Amino acid sequence: MSGPRADETAGRGLAAALAAAGHEPPVLVVAESATVGSLALAWCESFDEADWLYRVRVFGGRATANEIAALAAEARSLGARTIASIGGGESARAAEAVAKDERIPCFRVA
Repeated sequence: MSGPRADETAGRGLAAALAAAGHEPPVLVVAESATVGSLALAWCESFDEADWLYRVRVFGGRATANEIAALAAEARSLGARTIASIGGGESARAAEAVAKDERIPCFRVA
């Protein structure tokens, strides 16, 4: 797991930061609803500019077994090769658990 400070890459610079760190698309972005609301447009621009496939999953609030299973199903459905965890706490723990279970890297921006 790796990741720089949120103010540097959480928004429009996300795809470039992922590429610079050696990550590959498709990317499953995991974040809480407030974060998604404020950064969704920036992510769209970032991934569009990089020509990368991505999907955003709004985190359900708690890293329960059901939430982790739903995130894992989303990652498999997308064919994710990277999980980008934006934010900390429970959402980061859930994203890391999915990355470990699915054997794909998790890039964290806290």
